[in-house]
Amino acid sequence: MNYTLLLVVLAILFFDTADAGTWGQGGWSFMYWGDYPESAPVAPPENISIKPSSRELLISFDFDDSNGNDGWYVVDRYGVICENVNQPQDIVGAEGCCTTLEVSGLRPRQTYNCAVFASNAQGDGPKSVGVLKSTLVDISFLPALWDLLAD
Repeated sequence: MNYTLLLVVLAILFFDTADAGTWGQGGWSFMYWGDYPESAPVAPPENISIKPSSRELLISFDFDDSNGNDGWYVVDRYGVICENVNQPQDIVGAEGCCTTLEVSGLRPRQTYNCAVFASNAQGDGPKSVGVLKSTLVDISFLPALWDLLAD
């Protein structure tokens, strides 16, 4: 067997070069197959926008996943925690893999403080600055009321 070919295949499978100036300093670094990231995300999501309905909040945000010199990490999922301002024990959360999350099961006409974070196998990153948003008035009863008044 050609040992040169075997060494090249092993080098491709188990080694990875890093960009100059990052954690590998431009040299070879050993990577295990299925390696876990070195650190949790280091920055919170930004540019949070929230679209309310009577019982849901649709939360969109941006996440800069450029690693810089802070280490190597991969974002597996995003999470959001919404706390009712008037009833702090009323906390609702959601998680997903994209930068738009839907939080459901909320109460109408309530104000929620929402914070978003990124996460991976090493843990949760820092939470974003909380954003206050109120759910809308529930008007789902109006068609039934209209039917009663029409009779």
